[in-house]
Amino acid sequence: MVDVEKLKQKILDLAIRGKLVPQDPNDEPASVLINEIKAEKAKLVKEGKIKPSKEESYIYKGSDNFYYEKIGNNVKNIQSEIPFDIPNNWSWIRLNETGLFRKGPFGSSLTKEMFVKESTPGRKKVYEQKNAIQKDSTLGNYYINEEKFKTMQSFVAEPGDIIVSCAGTIGEIYILPKEAEIGVINQALMRIKLFRKEIEQYFILYFDSVLKKEANDKGNGTGMKNIPPFDVLKKMLLPLPPEQEIKRILEKIETINSKISIIANSFKSLFDYVQSAKSKILDSIFGQSSSYKSYYEKPKLNTLCRLSNGDYSEGQELPYLESKVIRGSKQPKVVKSGIKISKGTTIILVDGENSGEVMTAPFDGYMGSTFRILEINTSKITKDYLLLFLLLNKQHFKDNKKGSAIPHLNKKLFNELTIILPNKVKQKMIVEHASKVFANLDNIIG
Repeated sequence: MVDVEKLKQKILDLAIRGKLVPQDPNDEPASVLINEIKAEKAKLVKEGKIKPSKEESYIYKGSDNFYYEKIGNNVKNIQSEIPFDIPNNWSWIRLNETGLFRKGPFGSSLTKEMFVKESTPGRKKVYEQKNAIQKDSTLGNYYINEEKFKTMQSFVAEPGDIIVSCAGTIGEIYILPKEAEIGVINQALMRIKLFRKEIEQYFILYFDSVLKKEANDKGNGTGMKNIPPFDVLKKMLLPLPPEQEIKRILEKIETINSKISIIANSFKSLFDYVQSAKSKILDSIFGQSSSYKSYYEKPKLNTLCRLSNGDYSEGQELPYLESKVIRGSKQPKVVKSGIKISKGTTIILVDGENSGEVMTAPFDGYMGSTFRILEINTSKITKDYLLLFLLLNKQHFKDNKKGSAIPHLNKKLFNELTIILPNKVKQKMIVEHASKVFANLDNIIG
């Protein structure tokens, strides 16, 4: 099946390296655009709207083809910081030089002032992840009184500002529309005001391509990851094309994405068909239409397996097994303590959006806090037969999670589910038959 996200990521990667559209020698070099950005910044300083920078950066390529950065009267070679080559008429610029970055207020002082009420005179909107990034006003309308608002001018967000999620699911980005209310951001958001709107869409493209990954890789925190400290984020480098090339890049991406969407929708229809066929097969084994239900006992799940916390261990350096690590979308961090599990251990997500999903440890490591070990009574049930049953109920678990802020697996529902239980010889036959049919279905989508 086509991996749409990887394909889009490849397109973005080509775009930020100057390889997506042809270079035009008639374009003004990116250095002209950088001078315009600096001029706009200087204008805002002169008008008293922002404070002057203590260390303004200027990056250029020397006669030796190495990149240098001038800050005040100091010049240093920064070639080791350059992540990849860019065309000659492009330039590198620190993010801090492109706009104003402001994270929401630290702590809970703001949330104590919130009101879950309609907007009334004298109240100002508070933007948070649910009503800004998720773009769903029904998920929460929060307001503070005007007196509190006046003390928070540095956190004000206005139409056209870029809002970024910087806690939990970090790196999600949104532009406040022109009809948006003026308000303030809470502690889970960051506001960005670019000096030149002309680079806005390219900036977001780069954020999606590079900065979101950087934010996730370098994020702080344990339970809730936070976006990297500002002194890290703002010093990151942006490869800036000429203004005319920015327009060509954005037009090309729009054309490509429309074609990708057509292909993806076709594959999605095929994928949905295959998943539906698998569900019907599983239902024919375990569901109301099962031909086995009259012949075999139906014990509760908690008599056949249990969710174990595991045993704490420390001293050995091992990978930390989060869901993204197990799926292969993230490199594991190494820790010295936790719940140690071996390669091949069956674990189940009990916290988060995908609660109820079963996974297998790909190598020895310390189990993530959102997992529990699935201990199976193999004298009564084979592992593969149980996993088939859990696969049938995967959506059922997801639809019946408990909790709102952080959803959890409904353990009572899990424990009290009943399963048709033939003898182990019959279980093995059922698994072998289902596996063959599933393999044939998977071959359809590649």
